[in-house]
Amino acid sequence: MMFGWRKRKRAKSLERAKLGFCMVTGEDGVEKNLDEGIKILIEESDKGLIEADIILGNLYFEGIEVEKDLPKAAGYLEKGADGGDAICQLRLGCLLMTGQGGIASNQPKAMELFEKAAAQGDVNAIFNIGNAYLNGLCGVEKDQRKAHDWYMKAAELGDALAQYNIGVDYERGEVCEKSPTISAQWLEKSAKSGFAKVQSCLGDRYYHGIGVCLDYEKAAFWYEKASEQGDVSAINNMGSCYLNGKGVGQNLSRAFSYFEKAAKAGHHQAQQTIGILYLLGKGVSQNVTLAITWLEKAADAGLEGAIIALGEIYSSGEYMAPDFGKASYWKNKISGKA
Repeated sequence: MMFGWRKRKRAKSLERAKLGFCMVTGEDGVEKNLDEGIKILIEESDKGLIEADIILGNLYFEGIEVEKDLPKAAGYLEKGADGGDAICQLRLGCLLMTGQGGIASNQPKAMELFEKAAAQGDVNAIFNIGNAYLNGLCGVEKDQRKAHDWYMKAAELGDALAQYNIGVDYERGEVCEKSPTISAQWLEKSAKSGFAKVQSCLGDRYYHGIGVCLDYEKAAFWYEKASEQGDVSAINNMGSCYLNGKGVGQNLSRAFSYFEKAAKAGHHQAQQTIGILYLLGKGVSQNVTLAITWLEKAADAGLEGAIIALGEIYSSGEYMAPDFGKASYWKNKISGKA
């Protein structure tokens, strides 16, 4: 009889907590009322309802409809973590590891929480444990082998960054047998998750045939995927694909567009390339002034091709009246005298 009463009481509290959450977010057709929703959740938290603690902890952690308040979040997350909620364990662990929001750092406690969440299969907690062993965080000594093992667990659960780390481990061969083929397989898994850095890296593998059969079309495919997310290296490499007709039809104007985008983002090789394209009038109208501007940016970054090109521009008389002082300056750069 007593058990049935408690069960009904808990069910009522859960319904009120759900109502409170919907009032905060406006979900399920419930009219939004932030203050009343938070009030209901706090009341149910005070009655000991873990689910209310979990909701409040996450609302304040993420700043959903309320001002982000990490100390307040930590108090509720701790209750949720003590109640066994993996997300609360993970998030409280992150706060204790980093000391964000003025919360006192407690690295060993953070590891304890990550381990509890990992035991429930939380992939982010599993990854964080790998990261702790890689970098010597959370009160553990650096151990690349243990880091690899934890990253492997996260990778097998689909974590894109862990898959990338495993791919790097097989590329380097320091904590596992070196295998470009296995490395490429893990990188491809990571790339399919939308990780731009890895998509660009995988494009390189296909472009150069490292661990995979050389395939310019696949290289261009992955470069394009990464460039759509703003990866500057991939944008430059797409320019190269269009410039040389590898994996895509040769198109000098499209090549120039990609190089220009990468150059404006600070990619020095792209700056050198559009300098040359402006100089030769390929893919863009010839403009010696802009050619010099971009070549100087690349030369200042130490790119030898740009330095040589500037020396030739100023000395040859082909593109402008010779300026032997500037020609000498750039040629001396090569010899290290400038």
